[in-house]
Order: sequence, then C-alpha cells, then structure tokens
Amino acid sequence: MKYGVTAEQERCDLMFKRYLVFILFALLAFPIVSCSGGSEVDFPPLEGEITDLADQFIAHLVEGDYEAAVSFFEAKMKRAMPAKKLDQTWQVLLNQVGPYVGAVEKRTDVAEGYDVVFITTEFEKEMLIIRVVFDSDKRIAGLWFNPAL
Repeated sequence: MKYGVTAEQERCDLMFKRYLVFILFALLAFPIVSCSGGSEVDFPPLEGEITDLADQFIAHLVEGDYEAAVSFFEAKMKRAMPAKKLDQTWQVLLNQVGPYVGAVEKRTDVAEGYDVVFITTEFEKEMLIIRVVFDSDKRIAGLWFNPAL
C-alpha cells in the first residue's frame, strides 16, 4: 500500500484504471464495428484454425509488425484500422497495462454468424481479454481489448 493511501482508495484507483482502459478501447473499436459502405476489396480466405490465426496476429502485435498484423484483417477492418492506427492503439494499451507477458487461456464462441476467439492475456500491470472476431473467410472483422474482471 502506498504511504497515506487507504486500501479503499487503491481499489478505487484500480477500478478507475480498468474502466479507463475499457472506455478507451471501446471508443477506438467503435469505428471498426460502425464502418460500412464503400467499395470492398476481396482478400483471399486465410488458412488454418482461428485460434492459431489469433495467436499469430497477437504475435505480430507483440513484435511490432503491424503491417503483418493488418494482413489478417478483412477490407472494412483494414480501412478502419490501418497499420499506423493499430500501432498507435497498441502503444496506448501498453502505456496503460505495461508490457505483454503472455496468453493465459483461450476459448471460442460463435456470435451473429462470426467466430470469436477470446484470449485471456497477462500484461505487466493487468490481465486483459483480447476478443478477435473472424468472418467466414477467417479474416479478422473485429478486435476488442477488455479488462479481465
């Protein structure tokens, strides 16, 4: 405990930080899910299991290879979050939660016709769930970073 700070104040501070991270990434994710229209470029389907593709995507983020990471995106997602914006988003995240430590757990689900991989990840300061949404071509159509409460 910090000098002169009560346990209740520390808990409030931690909750504030968690909600700040959640709100920040909810705002950054909004353009991703709200983008529509325009002419679309069809990218070929990706091969492999979606859990492996999600692992590869996160590995590219951790390595700082954002061009490789966005190569997993479908057209709308790539338009909403090009490599530069993905880099900025990842850096803001790392500033909030510290360096990436590793994946702890993975699970999959299906929602509204999309395959979803939930990866519980450990960062230096906090645990997050990275939600990677795949379309029928196994391309990333959505991406969220949420606190693991």
